[in-house]
Amino acid sequence: MQFWVDKYDPMPGPLKVGNSLSAYVFKQGRSMLFTDEEAQKLIDSGDVESVGTDSPIWLGVPLKTPDGAIGVLVVQDYENSDTYSQQDVELLTSVADQIAMAIERKRRGSSAAQSGTI
Repeated sequence: MQFWVDKYDPMPGPLKVGNSLSAYVFKQGRSMLFTDEEAQKLIDSGDVESVGTDSPIWLGVPLKTPDGAIGVLVVQDYENSDTYSQQDVELLTSVADQIAMAIERKRRGSSAAQSGTI
């Protein structure tokens, strides 16, 4: 399931994990706040690939369940490099935890309904 709103880039088709900043957060399993310069260092080192329009600040938070990461919640600002702070990281992490729990409950409910168990 994807939800996508972006000022510049269209929604991509189904995504593989790949080497984007989102994939990096997914693989690391922890929240990350990057300035454009920090993201560029990861690109230059080959740890990630540049995907989409560059932004001065980018915040990614994994959606984690007991079984591991199931996705990434990302916000970015195309104009201001000081839009997000550590407080925003903490808030978005809390929101992502709630989203991940809701997805996990829905998956388990669907699985139980298909198997005829509760």
